[in-house]
Amino acid sequence: MVYWIYKDARDEWRWYLKSVDGEKIADSGKGYKHKYDCQHALDRVKDSANTPVYTHPKEEESSIRRIMRPLRGDQE
Repeated sequence: MVYWIYKDARDEWRWYLKSVDGEKIADSGKGYKHKYDCQHALDRVKDSANTPVYTHPKEEESSIRRIMRPLRGDQE
């Protein structure tokens, strides 16, 4: 996988992640006025590799405030 940083049509900095097969699998979701800020946001994403992953309850969007269950690899 490879991260890329680039300037968009609005002259803002963005990043994206490409998989080994060339598919874009993640992006910054917003533009940054300064390249440093974009790089900082990307570094925060890269540093979050050990952050726990949660799955939303199978209920309506309004119930997201309830306790979220960790994703453990098993199907719930």
